[in-house]
Amino acid sequence: MKIGVYKFRRRYSAAQVIVDIVSAGALILQVLVITAHIEWIAHFDRVNRTDKVLHNEWYPLLIWAVLAVLVFGFSFFLILKRKKEPKRYNISKNNVVKYCNIIDTCISCVRLMILIILFDISSTHSYLILFEEFQFPSISLVSVLIIIAVLVLTKFRLEAISDVEQERQEREEKKKTIIED
Repeated sequence: MKIGVYKFRRRYSAAQVIVDIVSAGALILQVLVITAHIEWIAHFDRVNRTDKVLHNEWYPLLIWAVLAVLVFGFSFFLILKRKKEPKRYNISKNNVVKYCNIIDTCISCVRLMILIILFDISSTHSYLILFEEFQFPSISLVSVLIIIAVLVLTKFRLEAISDVEQERQEREEKKKTIIED
């Protein structure tokens, strides 16, 4: 991998691996639940115990599964692509791996929360198709708050490693000036 002029070898942290596994599980769960809802709608349509015709109503449920797969794929693209060197933070050879791990963990956590939001909205959508009652997707609000918290904490962590690197560079400059004098 490369950030700016610094080349390094990518290292997965334990948090990233766990979040990636949970995200894959959330994606599989969403696809399975949407498939079950489609089969349930088809069963109601076959039995025709309801007054409504549902055979065309389940097509929009596929949008949520496609969106979940796109979010999952796009997040891996963001993790694997070459990152630009930030102008706001001090990045050096010493902290480039930490910087990359913080950004990648943030992307993984946001991906998981977006998958949870999509799952909640797709469940609400299928409930509307079957029962015509609206249930507010409350889990989505909590997920949005968690996404905001993850982004703020990521910003603080990046500032912290940048400050540590700046202090290290200042100490090295002081040592050089003392040696030169």
